[in-house]
Amino acid sequence: MGNRLPIDAAMLDVHCPFTVVRPYPQPLRRTLVLQLAGLGLQPGISISSGTPDAPAARRVMESNPSVLVLPFHQHRDWDGHRVTGFGIAYRLGDEFVARNIPILMPVDDIALHSIFPTELDRLQRICPRIFARLVVHRVTGSAERLRSALEFAAHLEPGDLSSAKPQL
Repeated sequence: MGNRLPIDAAMLDVHCPFTVVRPYPQPLRRTLVLQLAGLGLQPGISISSGTPDAPAARRVMESNPSVLVLPFHQHRDWDGHRVTGFGIAYRLGDEFVARNIPILMPVDDIALHSIFPTELDRLQRICPRIFARLVVHRVTGSAERLRSALEFAAHLEPGDLSSAKPQL
């Protein structure tokens, strides 16, 4: 199974980076980075805002993070196309699932009550194995709930389509 997350207090490793795609602007970014640092995770690769989905997904596949941080927020890429984070999730396939990497999708309270639920339902229908790895985290949520959800996702077998994920 290969748990890659340093979330057990006895196993914390500050050299365990996460990859973040199109990070939130400050101060939401600072809050999330502090929560992840509290779990022993440090920033690794950061794919800049505006990067289109296809090249961003390629960079994700080239990285080897403990956690993929894929924030949900609607904006435009360099080419003017709407991006939300889900476009990258759709491009991650079986190779990514087999690597047993949790996908953390932070979402703010405004987005949580807009198009986000529709996009989340679509991901579950189209890419159920990626959906099974997804951990939705309210940016204002607690670090303990984040820890619990990441522990759950880190222990999924690659073929597990369990929908009994902790709710954040």
